[in-house]
Amino acid sequence: MNLSSSTPYLFQNPDDAGNEDGTGDNAAGDGTGDLLPNRNTPKIEHFYWTDANLHDPTGYWYKSETGDNLFGDDNYTPDISGNPFENVFSTRLAIHGDLVLAGYAYCVNWSAGKKAKDHYDFYIRVSENAGEDWTLPVNVSQLKNHEASVADCRVILTPPTLDEWGIYSPPYGRRIPFSMTGAPAVASTGDFNVRNTFFVGVGTKENIPQPSPNETELEESEVFLDTFYSQAKIANGGIEFETYAKENPKYEEGALPFLEIDGTPTDEACAEVLSDGTCVPNETNPAYPELVDEFNWLAKGDANQGDIQMTCNPFGSRLYTIWEQELPITDEDGQKHFQGSDVWFRKVFYEEPEADLDVNQDGEVDSLDGREILSHIGSTAYDADFLWRGDFLADHRITGKDYSLWKTEFNKLKLSQKRNRWASK
Repeated sequence: MNLSSSTPYLFQNPDDAGNEDGTGDNAAGDGTGDLLPNRNTPKIEHFYWTDANLHDPTGYWYKSETGDNLFGDDNYTPDISGNPFENVFSTRLAIHGDLVLAGYAYCVNWSAGKKAKDHYDFYIRVSENAGEDWTLPVNVSQLKNHEASVADCRVILTPPTLDEWGIYSPPYGRRIPFSMTGAPAVASTGDFNVRNTFFVGVGTKENIPQPSPNETELEESEVFLDTFYSQAKIANGGIEFETYAKENPKYEEGALPFLEIDGTPTDEACAEVLSDGTCVPNETNPAYPELVDEFNWLAKGDANQGDIQMTCNPFGSRLYTIWEQELPITDEDGQKHFQGSDVWFRKVFYEEPEADLDVNQDGEVDSLDGREILSHIGSTAYDADFLWRGDFLADHRITGKDYSLWKTEFNKLKLSQKRNRWASK
């Protein structure tokens, strides 16, 4: 199945698309070694994504003469509505059970991209049923112009639970006993796997024109810029990214959120809704909104920073990263802290859940919180909906003892509130 192919919607000059004499305003193509021999490669101005290119309704390439579902071979071409002018690199894949996470750097215009007249963004897609169905591609880099392009990027899922059952412990080499309640033996909450969490890291580089295929020197030049990252959650059939709000330097009061194909501001998200219900999206308006959501910087500054590598703990509460960093040594007095060519390390910590009297997080501590604990008795941290805020005993399982501890603290809180009311009279 084709995970990356988009559908062209508008060419720079539709009359010149693929013309044989090489005339017209298709400056993206160089006519040498292009995908279309002896033609200028047309430049795509607007495109959109659908699921049409993934696979046929059976989930396989085709059915054999005997009716069996088979994958295609070299002699079979699936029926897709794709874009032959695009290109990808930096493909990434992460798998945990039926959860599959795919990523790739993508440029809709292959020829324009190699001339730095277009750039590559990093996209991800998620499947929660072993690759049967996928989300539409999500642009996680969202670079603003063609001055920069993405370099090597990373996606990682949280690793499995670090269960000490099965680990030999000194001095006799006996296995640590497995809890009869079903709760794993772990050193901390961070050792439990949270399946719907992943991280994405994006490196950027200067967008420099690359050599043509007919040139002797084919080595690409690469000047790293900065790197950024985000923790993400898979929820409700979509992806929610950790971002922070930043003032939009291009904000204009009264600006509308989208731009039509001709650049006219509009509040309509779709340029066109196709007969099958597909929305051909309008471009976002850079002058809207006043605050924009962006990823956190992992490394930013005068140095060239790239080739990021990442790992995390099973809970997704600890992110560990390294990257290459280079800054020329220009001081006569010797090398300063950030100068030279080095590998840098950084760790990012997130809060881990703790017991909370307001178990259901409705803003009030009342009997409903106790009922929430009672309804989860018997569950362990292996359960997807484990009630972390109700684990007052901190043994990674919900029991009657947790309810008793909650009840004790609840009564203390109510008594304290009564005393405060009496004191105020």
